[in-house]
Amino acid sequence: MRREWRWGQQDQRWAVSTMKKINNAVFLFGLVSILAACNPAVSVRPLYQDEEVKSPTRDARILGEWISPDLENVKEVEPIATKWKVTENSSGGYDVEMVSNADRDPAEQVATQYNVRLVPIEGKLFFDGEFQKGGQSPNGIDRKQLPLGIVPAHMIGRVLVEPDFLVAALPASSWVRANTPEPFREFMEIGHDTEVSVITGTTQELRHFMVQQADNGDCFGYVTFLCRPEADCVAASYEYILKKNPSDEDSARGLISHYLENGNYGRTVELLRKDAESAPQDISRGKALGSALLLNRDYAEAQREFSRAQQMQPDDAELQLDIGWSHFLEGNYDKAAEAFQKAMALPGGQTADAPLLAYVSLKRTGKSAEAEALLSKEIAGFTGDADDQMLLLFFGGRITTGSYQIADEARDHSRTEFFLGERSLAVGNFDLAPLDLWRCVERAKKDALYGAAARVELERLSGPDQPK
Repeated sequence: MRREWRWGQQDQRWAVSTMKKINNAVFLFGLVSILAACNPAVSVRPLYQDEEVKSPTRDARILGEWISPDLENVKEVEPIATKWKVTENSSGGYDVEMVSNADRDPAEQVATQYNVRLVPIEGKLFFDGEFQKGGQSPNGIDRKQLPLGIVPAHMIGRVLVEPDFLVAALPASSWVRANTPEPFREFMEIGHDTEVSVITGTTQELRHFMVQQADNGDCFGYVTFLCRPEADCVAASYEYILKKNPSDEDSARGLISHYLENGNYGRTVELLRKDAESAPQDISRGKALGSALLLNRDYAEAQREFSRAQQMQPDDAELQLDIGWSHFLEGNYDKAAEAFQKAMALPGGQTADAPLLAYVSLKRTGKSAEAEALLSKEIAGFTGDADDQMLLLFFGGRITTGSYQIADEARDHSRTEFFLGERSLAVGNFDLAPLDLWRCVERAKKDALYGAAARVELERLSGPDQPK
């Protein structure tokens, strides 16, 4: 940092002496209770000045209830990890109540309250939070219970206020330790595996530091996103990260996965198209884009994407199967049957999907004899896994529906229900087929092709173009 740090010897001795007297667990209480997954730097002194206490900064946009997602564990747990409530208080600041583990049993929840002040400095907005009360019951603590002369550290950071969206960024202890001189901060241990930088500089030095590093993402490495309860907070958070850093691949993947799992196929296609264009020789990216186009029912574009990838890898059975799916979902059964039979002939094409979809497609074009011959030949010579063998036997009438369902218990239930419905359609049982297809839709995830295909089939059954 290009700054001459001026720190009086008397102040430095006071800071070191104070740090030795402070009980770490009490001094930093509230910080670790709500931010246990990170170790932001905190300050001995406030970020705000006396005149800012007398004339506090207010912003009505931050009032009310908020939620923040756990982006690190969005796949493993409920995405809402913390609930927030912001109200004005009589001291000119805000009472900010945070309840972590809000989606879990009350016994696991941790409620913490801070008195937070907004601190504008040189056109940028920061915050200063002082612990008031909280903790996990029955071991919570109130600020009034702290020993005489001991006050909690100031939790400091930058805040960005956007419509229905807040971003709070806190400085990382490791960065502060590596990039600031010792007279400006101490380094303390909390427990056996957590260390925190405690800034001991003056308020003016602290303010200068915050402004100087305000746009440094490495310094302000701990970011919390807050959204209104009715908003898609996970999506909004990822979108914000990508807006600031378009090359953040982890956030892009997280956003794509989130949109797929929630059925936002249009935005998924946009993101995957951009991803595929960034590496046109990467076939896996083209496949992912094509699959998203299928879910978005853009079959012609999906075919172009799969064909483009197939030019680079002509013997890819999975790509050929995807081309067949695009024709099948489009309702072009002649081309679908041709594509599925090509997939059967390619190395690695030994799954039940290709022959069964070829069989169904042939039946719908009126080629029943050809369809039955194909199925009989496939049953006799199939070398895939046992579960797919059972599915072929079921389609060929060699085992009953009940026997197949029992044998298929460990498989993807949405796939099972889809092919049960397709079997009913193939034999002309138009009363039973919708029940199986509806069960597929109910069981399938929104990013599953079987579920999307079942929806298409149900729409056909309810319209004039019923499968014959």
